[in-house]
Amino acid sequence: MILFAKILLAILVEYAVVMLCRTKVKFYRNRPKTLQQITYSLQNISNEMVFSNELLPSIVHKMARETIYPVKHLWQGVSKEILLGNAFEQSFERELINNQKLLSLSNEDIDCLRLLASQLGQSNLDNQLKILNITQNKIVENEKNQI
Repeated sequence: MILFAKILLAILVEYAVVMLCRTKVKFYRNRPKTLQQITYSLQNISNEMVFSNELLPSIVHKMARETIYPVKHLWQGVSKEILLGNAFEQSFERELINNQKLLSLSNEDIDCLRLLASQLGQSNLDNQLKILNITQNKIVENEKNQI
């Protein structure tokens, strides 16, 4: 009877480990694609701000229409926050934190995206590209560290 209980316990522990690993793998599997979509969207918003005459709320609303789920959910939230009168950076940061699990982002990813979002609207494209490259390098480095 004790042997049976030990075997059953071992099987349950193994099952729990497998389920935990599957959950963690599922969490990180979507991460690179999500990060790529968010950085691409931020770069598009920045370019629209510099080169077009559109206002930020309409640009963010346009991003919400053009992106796919779950990034679409992020931009819809940011658009609503901006229409309520909040600043873009605060809205973006709040929505990133609120949707962190949905977007499969780590805290380091949020810090990198926050840095990139703080550079929006600057006409110095060299500086924007430098920040974008730094952010993407940090994201890749974080990805390697977590694997």
